[in-house]
Amino acid sequence: MCDDTQIQALLDEIRSSDTTPLLRRKALSRLLLCIQRSPKLRRSRHPDYGHALSLTLERVCRAIDEFSPRSASISTDLMNWVNGYLDGRIRDLRNPDTKIKELHRPDREERQIKQEFGGVVLLDQSIGEDGNPTSLGDLTPDPRQDMTLLESWIQALQQAQKQRIGRDIHRYMAADPDAILQGCHPGQFSECHCQALIQRLHLSEPPETRRAIAQDFGIPEQTLYSHWRNKCLPLLQIIALRFDTQVIEFLQSAEAQALGNCHPPEQIPCNCLDVAKRLLLSEPPESMGAIARDLKIKESALAKHWHSECLPRLKKHRL
Repeated sequence: MCDDTQIQALLDEIRSSDTTPLLRRKALSRLLLCIQRSPKLRRSRHPDYGHALSLTLERVCRAIDEFSPRSASISTDLMNWVNGYLDGRIRDLRNPDTKIKELHRPDREERQIKQEFGGVVLLDQSIGEDGNPTSLGDLTPDPRQDMTLLESWIQALQQAQKQRIGRDIHRYMAADPDAILQGCHPGQFSECHCQALIQRLHLSEPPETRRAIAQDFGIPEQTLYSHWRNKCLPLLQIIALRFDTQVIEFLQSAEAQALGNCHPPEQIPCNCLDVAKRLLLSEPPESMGAIARDLKIKESALAKHWHSECLPRLKKHRL
């Protein structure tokens, strides 16, 4: 269980008018994790306990501003407040006339939760495709197991998000609307561009071998491999990041300003914040080569700085 100081800091961040939506969501997720891991949280062996807890944590999201400690121990007061509502939901489980899974929160309240807290996930929220009623609650293990309920939420959400992002990236690669992939090719071998390699190496059934593709394009196999490894794969990584909502939200937050301090010696314009924004937020997308020419540095030096310094910092700040 988090201590009083940690909980107070999270509440201050959640309630502050200066907190960005991304930081507010992170603070709320950490608070929910504190609640879920608390030994003071009311437990039940009822098979629908997970749904009762889901409704309770949903209420925490919706009504956290109403919580007010009454003693010197804010952690104890928080758990008493949470358990007060959870006790009612557990009593609902024991009432034969109540089907708790049919309890429906008003649409207005659901919209308010999404508006206030964005990506906070509710256990009964569907993560399947249209026609597939699979919910996060259905994927949640017994809360008495090692993985906490909130951790299983996050895992299920991340998996669903990866699937959505994967589909978006697949469509983008197939269409190449900005001609980014087609414009990246080795020297005079203009037909051996990244989109063609992606389609033939990964999207065709069955996938073709590098040797067969190299022979078809009349290009040395090692040249094709080097182009794929050094140009295409990093480009695909950048394209994937452009579809990653967590990364985009972070770059648009005040917290991202710290990336501006990371740059090669005496090359302030080549800082991670500006480079990341140009690569991931610009419309139409800018290429690594175009940015390097604008900054008057070698593309290889910019690429090295991006992969060794900028990318690790971006990943570090993801929720």
